[in-house]
Amino acid sequence: MSAAPLSLTLIESPEIEDGVVHLDNADQRALTVVEGDIIRVDGARSAYLKIRPALVGDHNQRIAKVSLLTAHNLGLQSGQSLQLYHEHVAPPYAERITLAALDDIDRIHILARIKALASFCHGRVVDSDDSIRIPALGRFPLLAKVKAVQPQGPVQITRSTSFVVETGLNLSETLLLGGMRDAYKTCAMLVEKGLKKKDPHIRRRILLCGPSGLGKARLTARLAQDFEVQHHVIDCLQILEHAQEGKESKLSTLLVDLSRLGPTLLVLDHMQALSARQDVSAGMLRARLQVNNLLEEVWSYPNVMVFGITSDSFEELAQDDHIAPELFDFILPIDNLTRWERLEVLNIAARKIELAKDVDLSLIAALMPGASARDLTKLVRSAADLSFGPRVTALDLREAMRSCPVPSSPAIMCDVPDVNWNDVAGLEDIKHLMLETLNWSLFQNDKFMAAGVKPPRSVLMSGGVGTGKTTLARALASRMAANFIEISCPLLHAQHGRSGACYLQKAFALARRKPPCIIFLDDMDALFEVLFTPELVEPPEQPVATQLIAELDALSALTGVVVIAATNRPDRLTPEILRPGRFDYALTLPMPDKSARKKILNIHARKLLLEADVDFDRLAQNTQGMSGAEISGLCNRVGMMALRRTLAENAGPGTMPVVTADLFDQALRGRKG
Repeated sequence: MSAAPLSLTLIESPEIEDGVVHLDNADQRALTVVEGDIIRVDGARSAYLKIRPALVGDHNQRIAKVSLLTAHNLGLQSGQSLQLYHEHVAPPYAERITLAALDDIDRIHILARIKALASFCHGRVVDSDDSIRIPALGRFPLLAKVKAVQPQGPVQITRSTSFVVETGLNLSETLLLGGMRDAYKTCAMLVEKGLKKKDPHIRRRILLCGPSGLGKARLTARLAQDFEVQHHVIDCLQILEHAQEGKESKLSTLLVDLSRLGPTLLVLDHMQALSARQDVSAGMLRARLQVNNLLEEVWSYPNVMVFGITSDSFEELAQDDHIAPELFDFILPIDNLTRWERLEVLNIAARKIELAKDVDLSLIAALMPGASARDLTKLVRSAADLSFGPRVTALDLREAMRSCPVPSSPAIMCDVPDVNWNDVAGLEDIKHLMLETLNWSLFQNDKFMAAGVKPPRSVLMSGGVGTGKTTLARALASRMAANFIEISCPLLHAQHGRSGACYLQKAFALARRKPPCIIFLDDMDALFEVLFTPELVEPPEQPVATQLIAELDALSALTGVVVIAATNRPDRLTPEILRPGRFDYALTLPMPDKSARKKILNIHARKLLLEADVDFDRLAQNTQGMSGAEISGLCNRVGMMALRRTLAENAGPGTMPVVTADLFDQALRGRKG
């Protein structure tokens, strides 16, 4: 039986996480609850929220502070009254949750994240008609509506909860976009203001730049479809061809014709054709002049928005003095696809193809870094052509990958790691500190500003080989849904002189364009190795190290970017890099203790078929002094030994190799001997 309700005033705050309510200690005592308990909160609707302590300055205020989304789910606004109940019975665990997306672009993005939602929403209590926030890479929040829960009623999400997305949207006549959510939302906002609301100050000349094959032209066609405006494409290759042949161009009369048709998107495709520096022919100069004149005149036509499309990179545009970037009001870089975005494209490409149960498109997405939307679509179509049956199998996709050209991976990879946060064992305190502080720094910068505190932007991790520094950094990016740029400092150091410094500068520039982003510097001590010889009076100049120090000093002025550095040799780092203010935290990762070794053994042995005599407590004791990497190698080695034994015994087809305790003992003796 629930106690008497407590009446408080609701306060919305953007700095609060979803699914929790912050209460003063006195209010917690009145409800007979403590931090972590779940209570029912009644507004216009009911919600079940976890208790968190009141924030600094909120004590004795008789308020309940929640996030904006939680207030929306309650149907209330700041200043309104709500009722809080402690029912002493926790909601049941959720088995299955069905979500609905606002549109197909959001739905495609949710599908690419579906396997990570249970971990992200772990512990949250939801009910039908609630809205939940989905992690999204980019500046536009992604919300989904809970359509159904199983079992019925409020349920608590666990890591074993399955999520599905309903298919109620009509996609038959829609130009589907994969990997373009943030770019589409940005352009849609500009088109809405420029062509629908007729904002006289809106930017109406937009340049989309980035590698070919990502879908930039398709994006403009989708905008024209959604906003029901005219869509005219002019190929700059054709403009150049006509100019070189001395033919008259229609560009001079084009704007007048378009203005008579009403709101119009004018697309200048393949603008990189006009950027060839080696071509100074009269035809090229004439074509460039025509396009530049068009861009200068379009401002006087309020019914027309121009989208330029080029495969030049953002950095190349800065050096282009032929098609002047200043003639565009807004330059939007479209970067290479991340793993999630590649999965979005694969889901779209396979929409009308029946896939066998052994197909894991997320694995294909992980195996294709640098692939464009065009490459991935061709891959799925080739697999369908190679299939002998009605379903496309994993073997068909592997065969199709043989005939597909190897994608040219960009020099700097910005992707989302595929490392599970729960697979990092034995570092609970460090994991909690990094997740909390860096998550706040990336996503809740206003909280620090309000408190007058400098947000942490950099962490230096040290520890022995195999203690999990790289795995922890990758898992953190995956858990927080952040872009991730990994830089191997030994390889960077091999790029002598200014080229290495330029690489580092570009990496930080890319991170600034792709917030939230984590830059991971692996084996950072390699940048500070100095070889002294008797002839050298002072160490040689180190431009890469100098550039890194400059970038770290500039971090304090940035939002949405953090740096994590790892080193096995902190003694090699110079006083300049260790100066206070360059790294906000210095953490040492220890070798795993017994309980951590047991958890690591469980993680890496979970795919093995184990005999009943395998005792993880005894193994954890016998692996004393081993790092996480060594324990992982041990599990893989005993799996190979079990497979070798099964093959030697000529076991029948389908016989699974069984790992026994004696195999672990043999592997450990081999390590020690």
